[in-house]
Amino acid sequence: MSRTAGAKTASPEEKLTAVRLLESGVPLIKVARALGKSRIAIWKWKTAYHQKGEKGLQRKPASGRPRKLGDRELKKLVFYLAKGPTHYGFPNDVWTLRRIAHVIKKEFGVTYHPGHVWRLLQRLGFSHQKPERRAVKRNNEEVEQWRKKA
Repeated sequence: MSRTAGAKTASPEEKLTAVRLLESGVPLIKVARALGKSRIAIWKWKTAYHQKGEKGLQRKPASGRPRKLGDRELKKLVFYLAKGPTHYGFPNDVWTLRRIAHVIKKEFGVTYHPGHVWRLLQRLGFSHQKPERRAVKRNNEEVEQWRKKA
């Protein structure tokens, strides 16, 4: 039985309430409106209940491949990134996806494609930052004088 949007967000108690309302004679459409769920979701909950009882209304574990790094490892990753790229032997202080993938491999023994590293960073709340390109030995006073002359 496939999932609907209502099935993903509804608690087993909410599903059981819907089934009990249906069994007491409340029309399916009214139950769906009252709970703010689709008629299809309510119908599926009723069918699952009649096939498996209350066990059929329990949430099912998410399908798909398990994560390579759990929440604990991701918190550690933030700590490692705070050390800076030069700590890991990179020549400058700029993190790239490829460099972060290298750190993940070194610290956790897990390989990530650099493109997927971006998804991890977004999940952690990081955003894309582009470093300003300025000369290290820039003299702001001389730059201002040059601008005034130009």
